[in-house]
Amino acid sequence: MRHKHSDDVDIPPIWCPFEARVNEQTTALVDSVAKWLRAGGICDSDEFAYAAAATGAYGTAYTMPAATGTFAEAMSRYMAWGFVLDDHVEDAGTSIEQMERFIALSVRLMRVMEVPGCVLPDDDPHTRACADIAAVFHALAPRSRLRRIFDGWRAYLFGLVQEGALQRTASVPTLDAYLPLRFTSGAGGVVCAMIEMSLGTAIDQNEIESPLGRALTETAFTVTLLDNETLSRRRERAQEKYDLNLVRVLHANGHCSPRQAPRLAAEIRDRILGRFLELRERVHAEHSPAMGAYADGLAEFIAGVVAFMPTDQRYAAAEPPSAGESTSTRAPGHLADGPLATSSVAWWWGPLDS
Repeated sequence: MRHKHSDDVDIPPIWCPFEARVNEQTTALVDSVAKWLRAGGICDSDEFAYAAAATGAYGTAYTMPAATGTFAEAMSRYMAWGFVLDDHVEDAGTSIEQMERFIALSVRLMRVMEVPGCVLPDDDPHTRACADIAAVFHALAPRSRLRRIFDGWRAYLFGLVQEGALQRTASVPTLDAYLPLRFTSGAGGVVCAMIEMSLGTAIDQNEIESPLGRALTETAFTVTLLDNETLSRRRERAQEKYDLNLVRVLHANGHCSPRQAPRLAAEIRDRILGRFLELRERVHAEHSPAMGAYADGLAEFIAGVVAFMPTDQRYAAAEPPSAGESTSTRAPGHLADGPLATSSVAWWWGPLDS
């Protein structure tokens, strides 16, 4: 069945050819993450802390089922903290003063991520929590992976600044500008480096940073971010705030009518997923077992997002789905041949040296 919003716009079901699996040991971390959030002053109530902790622990359990031990705890904290931070800065573009404060916070967070020991007693709770999490990543990750985390974080913060600027002027970017912005503002580079870390295997830097490795990473995470938009659309509409998503980009730029936009967005998402499947096959054929495990970890992440989001309080719909509605399907949509007609991502369909 198709989802419908109260304005009667169809949302096609999500094509997901992978099975999700859940790490039950990670779901048991909710209480410890909630205590950490409260002790650090990040959440101002037990209820808020528990809700954020549940999102962090269950989100990690669904999307990175291979994560265990110290890393699973740190990742659960990171995800919970990240969502609280996202809510904290969501109005960054509403005024010049808010934007200035956000930029100052971003600069500080970036430095603390790189050098956790530089945190100061008078830093705000979000920055102190960032230092706490970063210290664990520094202890667990080799330098090459840390650099990918730092590069991803820097891109993420730049993406949030760009989103704030668009919010400030109520602007909508072109499709060509939106797809790479979505990858950066959704923390794609950071999360994919953490997927790599969760697997506990060493991947050759030349493999994961090759054109094929980069395209594999970007296609997979872009799919999950577009799924995030679809699965949280009711919640975003209910809040009636500035909301930038692919559906809005498509009809604002004249690609289709508002009623046609959800289906066109689904077709674009399916084409990107189809390309990921092709790249995953190439990785298994041409790369090391460790790189193949990374490709499979990305597939599990896609499946985990689709399975987790409809169950989480953060993404709960203001108008719940009707009984029998499905958020996923094994059947692919129509996949057009060739690359998307957008210069910023058309290279995903190129020859891609491995």
